[in-house]
Amino acid sequence: MPTLFFADLVRELCQEGGSGPLTPSGAVPGHRRFADAVPPGAGFHYAIAGVAQPDQWEAGTGRIDADGRLQRDSVAASSAGNAFVDFAPGLKTIALTVGAGWFAASDAAAAMRDEALARTVRRDASGRYALDGALAAADGSAGAPALAFAADGDSGLYRPAADALAIATAGSERLRVTASGHVGIGTSLPDAPLTVSGECSATRMRVSASGADAPAYGFNGAAGLGFYRYSGSAIGFAADGVNIGAFSAGILRAGTDNGALLGSGAIRWSVVYAATGAINTSDGREKTWQGAASAAELAAAARIARELGFYCWNDAIAAKGADGARRHFGVRAQAVWAIMAEEGLIAPLAEGQAPDSRYAFLCWDGWEEERDAADRPVRAAGDRFGIRPDQLALFLIAAQEARLAALEAAA
Repeated sequence: MPTLFFADLVRELCQEGGSGPLTPSGAVPGHRRFADAVPPGAGFHYAIAGVAQPDQWEAGTGRIDADGRLQRDSVAASSAGNAFVDFAPGLKTIALTVGAGWFAASDAAAAMRDEALARTVRRDASGRYALDGALAAADGSAGAPALAFAADGDSGLYRPAADALAIATAGSERLRVTASGHVGIGTSLPDAPLTVSGECSATRMRVSASGADAPAYGFNGAAGLGFYRYSGSAIGFAADGVNIGAFSAGILRAGTDNGALLGSGAIRWSVVYAATGAINTSDGREKTWQGAASAAELAAAARIARELGFYCWNDAIAAKGADGARRHFGVRAQAVWAIMAEEGLIAPLAEGQAPDSRYAFLCWDGWEEERDAADRPVRAAGDRFGIRPDQLALFLIAAQEARLAALEAAA
């Protein structure tokens, strides 16, 4: 008698019925298809066990024909008195086994260890298979999920780590739920209840109230930076966990009173458009008055007034040409510093030293080199002189008034 072919882990599902050839319809999870493991025409031992009809079973020898069907050549044992079973349509399994004679003494489902499957899997009226117990599956991977689809084997559900679940499509992980309950979309390391890495779009999104130290709308890797509900109907802006501004009832205000700058010496606004002028606090209750200008200060103011003139910005000349750049009127800050120093009011400017002045209309700002996260330079170190024109103008008016008073007294 020739030796029959054997291969392990070969088992497929089948829906067909009848007493003739049966067509396998797909491998049972964790097993192989006959077409992938059995040479065409080779004889082997088979076992058929009904799932939808667990009382129907058959064991014998057969082969896979040219059409991929199981040809049942002989029966060793069956639920039909050891004859070919006329199977009813419905779910059943077909397995390649080591032998079939031992099926004669026992129920097929129990002998093939399919009794639990027959009891817990059933096909309902809609054609779906319902489980009466728990389902245990291998971990799987993004490329081969544990729970996938017959026509799309690299899309489904798998276990990427202990106490974690992941969903894959096209062989790539798209969503993960970690052991802590955090959900990550586009990332396998979510650090919040919901972490989205990449662009997202929403018609409307609501979040719980939060604070400057943990803004509701923040950025990965930048704790304390973002937007949050400041109070009531106000939205706040936070940086480094500190409130830097808020918007409420049509008012954009600083986070703290007199505690934030608008621009800097290195990063300036170009133009400010306003319907009315700026309002500066001038409350006498908040000032320590020091009196009128001294003779040296009035002399400096008179000299500064004679320094007034027209000028054009160099970057405007570069962009528009000498004839196209607009003419501005004012002073050169360094000239004002020099006059104040010559009158003995401040220290003279010195190369390599930061200027210093107690007069608020004299301004100087310096900054260090700035680099990005990749340690590439984005702004060179530098410095810039400036003035507060409103205070300087009042300083010059005081000198003009003193000069007029002197002329009137001499008349």
